[in-house]
Amino acid sequence: MKSLSPFLLVFCLFLSSPGLFAQSNTQHLHFEEVSLEHPFPELQKEFKTYTLYTLDTRQLANILNDPETQIQLKLHLGQQQIYPLSLIENNYRRQSLKIQLASEDKLQSTNDLLYKTFRGDAKVSITADRFYAHLPKADHTLYIEPLRLLIPAAGEEYFIAYTDLDLIDNEDVFCRHGHMEQAPALPTTDPQEIASERMTNSDCRVAEIAIAADYLMFLDHGSRANVIAYLDMLLEEVSDIYLDHFDFGFEVATYYISDCESCDHWGDSTLAFERLRDFRFWGQGGGFMADHDIATLWTLKGFEGGVQGEAYRGQACLANRYSVCYRGTGIARNITLWAHELGHLFNALDDGPFSQFIMKPSLNSSTEFSPVSIAAISTRINTNLLMNCLACTNDLAHENTRRILIRAPYGYWGVYTEVVNQGAGAIDSTQTSVYISFDTQLDASDILVGSQSTPALDIGERDTLSGIFYFLPPNGTKSLYALIKADDSEDVAEADEDNNLAVIPLIFSNTEGSEQTNAAENDLTNTLMLYPNPVEDVLHIAIPEQILGTPSIEVLDVNGRLLMYREAKQFDTTVEVDVSDWPGGVYFVQLNTAEGTQHTQRFIKR
Repeated sequence: MKSLSPFLLVFCLFLSSPGLFAQSNTQHLHFEEVSLEHPFPELQKEFKTYTLYTLDTRQLANILNDPETQIQLKLHLGQQQIYPLSLIENNYRRQSLKIQLASEDKLQSTNDLLYKTFRGDAKVSITADRFYAHLPKADHTLYIEPLRLLIPAAGEEYFIAYTDLDLIDNEDVFCRHGHMEQAPALPTTDPQEIASERMTNSDCRVAEIAIAADYLMFLDHGSRANVIAYLDMLLEEVSDIYLDHFDFGFEVATYYISDCESCDHWGDSTLAFERLRDFRFWGQGGGFMADHDIATLWTLKGFEGGVQGEAYRGQACLANRYSVCYRGTGIARNITLWAHELGHLFNALDDGPFSQFIMKPSLNSSTEFSPVSIAAISTRINTNLLMNCLACTNDLAHENTRRILIRAPYGYWGVYTEVVNQGAGAIDSTQTSVYISFDTQLDASDILVGSQSTPALDIGERDTLSGIFYFLPPNGTKSLYALIKADDSEDVAEADEDNNLAVIPLIFSNTEGSEQTNAAENDLTNTLMLYPNPVEDVLHIAIPEQILGTPSIEVLDVNGRLLMYREAKQFDTTVEVDVSDWPGGVYFVQLNTAEGTQHTQRFIKR
């Protein structure tokens, strides 16, 4: 469950308060137009026309040091153009956001970097020496950004201004989605329930995004604050695109900013799909140290073949919820690039090569999704999984973090959760529990695998729970769910609660970390027979005839404890296990072959 994003609150406040800025001071930024004797040839390939300016960046300090969150800003572009802007400081990050600063000797968390982001008549990001602006007009959008992001040799004082109509399409650079197995089809709720959900919660459907930036991004932008101000500018516009089309936006869960080459834990492969794979492994291993629904790596290490970005299709809110983007162009195209790769995560395919929409395979600057993409993404976000993943409530809510960590080809997996009090008053201490279920309904047949107490929470406070671990087999059983119940101890009145059950379809992984097992393994698993099941005294394990050599057999409980190990003799077809003295419950039999594969089935001891 999600709390209403501060970004969305501010946005709604801005729209409903036309007189908001009556008492604010006016700031001025003066850009001086310049004409270069030898213009940069690289720009001729990107733009039909553009204007260059210089800015004395010392002017930016006045805005950074202004304690007011609401300002009037006048942009003076040369002698003729003046843009009066009413702006409000925007903070759409999670209140508990920590920025991870990775250096050679340590990983430091902070939320105290000097930069500001505004929205209103325009979207503006400011640091001590950088200024980014996105100004929508009636028939075009004006962009202003540092020239050195396009021309590294340019001085810090140079800025470029252009409109979306000035951009030249480049068919030689393109975006892709990864070839990982597509996300499983999930049943949707009743259409009337979907409509009701949108009516009650349309302003608080939020996807929490974790963002990483590599060492070259840090070097090129010159500081951590500059990197984040730039990415904030992009994400604000991407969030608005998704709000306009799908009634949900994005909230930053965490940033990971690398300032050393060895801090790039996702390798340096020039193949986009390999970099994406390595980034995924790092993220799945807990690299972000924060829960997230989706994640993006921004890089300045280019990819082969003109690829600008890549993502796993249909994997939002699932284990492979990752994408990578190459920042090789200006703000306008990078907004579209990010929206495109996130579109793949939410199950959109590429449009045709002549499309004029976001999902066009080659890089463009569109801010519109095609009807085909809208249908694909809308269908996906209205599945039970994503409605739960993106939803928020107004009462005591369980925030499902879906951070399922793969420790080994088989072994312990951990669920990290948060409970947040979104009600109108304080709540006493409660208990959060994790169950394993073979369906999405919590009932008496489900297995309690861990509980932790939640302290008393004031309004808006949250508590993070970690280390609820349990054992699951990697193959065989494919329909397990983790059911996480907030206030399982029923300390809060039911009338004050709203949907405190989070459902997580559990993702199984093989040694490569992908979600797929080959057909031969599935066939073997399907023919690994346990009988009788349920069992009271002696369990018979029938070994599939395809198994060669002498396999070993393990029996484990739901907490991963090894209860029995036995090596089958050659030509054995059945192994018997006396379980008469074992406690009632669910157990797992794992068959390990000589070739190194594992096949697992469950049984119930009465």
